[in-house]
Amino acid sequence: MKFLFSLLFLSLFLPFQTLSAAECSCPPMENTETSFRNSDLVMIGTVNDVVVNSTFKSGYSEITFDIRKLLKADNELQSSQVVVYVPNNECKPDFQHGFDYIIYAKGNILFYQTNICARNKFFDNAYDEIEKLKKFDK
Repeated sequence: MKFLFSLLFLSLFLPFQTLSAAECSCPPMENTETSFRNSDLVMIGTVNDVVVNSTFKSGYSEITFDIRKLLKADNELQSSQVVVYVPNNECKPDFQHGFDYIIYAKGNILFYQTNICARNKFFDNAYDEIEKLKKFDK
């Protein structure tokens, strides 16, 4: 009887766990060159501000970065800061204030967007990525 109860519980509970995990799954990671080519913004930046519920774009958080090194961007981007939007869901990247990241984003100066499936990396753990990006440096 205890076995049947456990089996019933698992059959009811596991489908929800699988669904939740599937929401955060990503396709295979692109290599550095492909990610660079497919991104509209590639930079090394320091998180200056995090606004969890954007007033500009509903359902997104605004992450303001101080640009340390701009590797690829629109010609219109002349600022030392840029705002990147991330979706507000359980799978959003966790950017921490004051930390440095390599960011790959799509969009334009009005709405750069990234997500957990992009090649974004915590800068201190990204030596190999930095070495690969050097060949794309302007």
